[in-house]
Amino acid sequence: MGLVTNCIYTNIINNIVNTIFSISNQLAKSTKLELSRLTDASGQNPGVQPINTHSKQIAWQFQLFKSGNSTVVIVIESYSRYILLLPFYYSPTWEEVKGAFYEQWFGDMQSWMKMGGFVRSTQQQTQLEQQFQAQSESQIYRNLDRSIGGHMTDTQFWIRDYMEQMTVQSFDQQMAKELSVHINNQSKRVKDVNGKKSKFSPLERFLDDSLYRYAQGLCDQFIPGCAEGNFPNPHKRAPKLTVV
Repeated sequence: MGLVTNCIYTNIINNIVNTIFSISNQLAKSTKLELSRLTDASGQNPGVQPINTHSKQIAWQFQLFKSGNSTVVIVIESYSRYILLLPFYYSPTWEEVKGAFYEQWFGDMQSWMKMGGFVRSTQQQTQLEQQFQAQSESQIYRNLDRSIGGHMTDTQFWIRDYMEQMTVQSFDQQMAKELSVHINNQSKRVKDVNGKKSKFSPLERFLDDSLYRYAQGLCDQFIPGCAEGNFPNPHKRAPKLTVV
């Protein structure tokens, strides 16, 4: 094993990501998933807990939405509020949702990294794929993060309005791609745990997070505070949630 390969292997081992899927009641019922619910530290308020993305964890909220002849699974990442739209012409199984999600997640990440000039060679692309595939199996819970609920409602409005403007009854993959790019370039406002408001770009946060997690060893510039070849960590450690 060569020096470069050794470095990449070490980065993969040190940067294994815990992936959390928060599944709405409607989607869990539709896909026949029997899931545990998240609670707060005292074991109360099951199924309505905030989900957190931090240094060693990434969390996604899944919601089911039906419009016209289409079923759309809306997926929003906790930290960036980056949105993935997964359209179906039927009620999908969980395995179909999961497969479409991972394919779209990696496809978006790879595309933005290429456009930004962070991934330029076949070798870099291979390393990116290896680091993405090395993440641990997802942990799945029945839960709806209320702080993401407003963004879910906004996204449903965007889909419905887009279909009305296009005068269509079906929401296809190309429409999903065009609309998600538009939404992810719109500024978002959120509150932190202390009530402080902030404004940011979902795309920029998504890219920063992705570079930190899945492009370790690929940075060709020195960044103060980072190991050689690594991108900076945009996160602070978040508290753990319990499961009921």
